[in-house]
Amino acid sequence: MTGRGGNAVPVFCVLAILLSLMMSWTALATQAKVVHVVADHAEPFLDFLNERKAVFEAENPGVEVEILYQPADYVTKVQLMIAGGIAVDVMDSTHSFMVFSFHDSLADLMPYFRAAKYNLDRDILPFAKPVMMMDGRLLGIPSQVYAPVPAYNRSYFEEAGVAPLRSLGNEWSWDWLRANGARLTKDVDGDGVADTYAVGFASAITRVSTVVHQAGGSMFDSYIHPRKALMLTEPVRTGLGFFAELFERGVATLQNTGNFFGQRQSAIALHVGASDLRFTENTADEFEFVAHPRGPARAGGMIYFGPFHVPAASTQQEWAFRWIAFLALNEESQIRMMQVTGRIPGHPTTLRRLDGQMGTYDPYMRSCILQIRDACTHADSYPHTLTEAEGAIGRVFNTAYNNVLRGVTPLENFLETVQPLMQAELDKLFTE
Repeated sequence: MTGRGGNAVPVFCVLAILLSLMMSWTALATQAKVVHVVADHAEPFLDFLNERKAVFEAENPGVEVEILYQPADYVTKVQLMIAGGIAVDVMDSTHSFMVFSFHDSLADLMPYFRAAKYNLDRDILPFAKPVMMMDGRLLGIPSQVYAPVPAYNRSYFEEAGVAPLRSLGNEWSWDWLRANGARLTKDVDGDGVADTYAVGFASAITRVSTVVHQAGGSMFDSYIHPRKALMLTEPVRTGLGFFAELFERGVATLQNTGNFFGQRQSAIALHVGASDLRFTENTADEFEFVAHPRGPARAGGMIYFGPFHVPAASTQQEWAFRWIAFLALNEESQIRMMQVTGRIPGHPTTLRRLDGQMGTYDPYMRSCILQIRDACTHADSYPHTLTEAEGAIGRVFNTAYNNVLRGVTPLENFLETVQPLMQAELDKLFTE
């Protein structure tokens, strides 16, 4: 008995130790779970996230990242998940950032940002701060920069004997367009209608905000959750009037990006994104990219950031921050995002070093991407205005402004009509 009893104690101890180890391992394995609900950013972005998830989890044992894809009704579904007690730790839609920040439902990332020794001046683009920050709080981290920037057909310029825009420096301006518009506008078949215009641009309110910015103003009193429309101010008259003037001169058309690249619709297209580089594959013409032209006050164009953000309801805010910092503030991740998705990184340090990371790229495509980077990061760039009234205001503005460009409605009549309508849409947000 004694022998048997003496042998039982070590066995029990071994079992206890094994059970303790198993419990410790279970605790480690469930240290944290970050649920990243992904909007419809196309399959390559999902591939990027899943690739980085594997690396992040390997570097952080015990932390799991779950990627949930919600391609439709993204904001509504995320709101329902949170209301139903389902974990949501990271979001990545500009629209969800706008909605959740308006309702003060985003986590402040600044404590984690500072604890990780990140620096606002080094790690956040200066023109992102007006929308990423509010009252000293950091509400989001840019995942990328996307900007509709000017492209021009260099082959066409050479045929017309016009100096390329990239050689002009600060002379690339409204006045340059006025002086050279006729030279770049061609009626090839002699039917009295231009086959190639000097310039094309999109007429939606988000796009034409660039000329208002270049005139020194804005259509709203804030880049995030504005309360006042400013359509009767002089910069708005000057900016929108400039585009109308180009139409009146017969040197401008509404931009069709595919026709710009493929059919020489215009010599210059003012609103082209990095994703439009695919159009260059089926044309012999060569294209280059520049920053927006200088107006009476400044140059620069509008930028989207696709910010990663964390809902205030998240119970894993620190690990959620670490995950999005790994995606957006990490040079390796940002380069992989560009390689997998074609998106331009939003991390300043990565942007500065971009040329050194593109040795395997086709030389022409590499040059185009670097030119787009330079245009996106121009010092006069500004953020896309975030308001839940954007859709309603666009419906008020877009068709009516097209009538101005067509010469149907005088500019001043248009401004006097849309000012109260736009203001009414903003007022609804703060009175409902």
